[in-house]
Amino acid sequence: MSRDELHLEHAPIVEALITIDVASLDDAAISRVESASSSFRNDYPVEEPLQQVQIQFGVDLTSRGIPQQSFVSDSSFGKKYISGDRRQLAVFRRNGFSFSRLPPYERWGTFRAEAKRLWDFYRSAVGPVSVVASGLRYINRVSIPFGKPIDEYLRLHPQMPDNPDGSMRVINSSYLRIDSVLAEPNGFLIAQQATLPPEREGFATLSLDFDLRFPSPPGSNDEYVWNTLDSARNIKNQLFVDSLTPKFLETFR
Repeated sequence: MSRDELHLEHAPIVEALITIDVASLDDAAISRVESASSSFRNDYPVEEPLQQVQIQFGVDLTSRGIPQQSFVSDSSFGKKYISGDRRQLAVFRRNGFSFSRLPPYERWGTFRAEAKRLWDFYRSAVGPVSVVASGLRYINRVSIPFGKPIDEYLRLHPQMPDNPDGSMRVINSSYLRIDSVLAEPNGFLIAQQATLPPEREGFATLSLDFDLRFPSPPGSNDEYVWNTLDSARNIKNQLFVDSLTPKFLETFR
């Protein structure tokens, strides 16, 4: 099976997220989304406001130069809609859209189709938009036995020299972040691997987080955006496969 066709019955995905950012819309845009939301409210019955808070810092010369801070709240920034089983979340923002899926993750076709359906609704409700970026993020959570070398399971992990006596150095916790540039399609990748609180006795819990971002050229249409996301999915598959040893990968099939 090629990496493009990768499907794991027991995928360790804890969240999959599609994001499409647009040039900021006027205040009435989210009101139009809310007014038209009846078309999907049976599937997403829970509605919550999405509030943006900005902290502004400055110096008040009348108070002897003491730093001051103020908070600016935007209550019309967006809306969140949550599915009845609380496994799917759609966010409609004044500057974009996002859709996330929690476990169990099914497959790309299903995830993509629902995101595309909700994006089409957003586009129809708010009117013409200018897409500035799109993104795809997959957060995985895996467990490996305590006392086993991490490189028997993962290829993406921090490395430390052995102890002076030649024994393996035991790492109790770690965090690794790699920022890199993607060539085709042009974009950026943040890959992170971190230690999490253990979930199973005798096992260490680790995260594998792949966050891919792609700026959109001016005038990009929906076909360009979704083709980019399809390519991002293939890159994500390659990253995941290359981050695990073949033996460990087989445990998720």
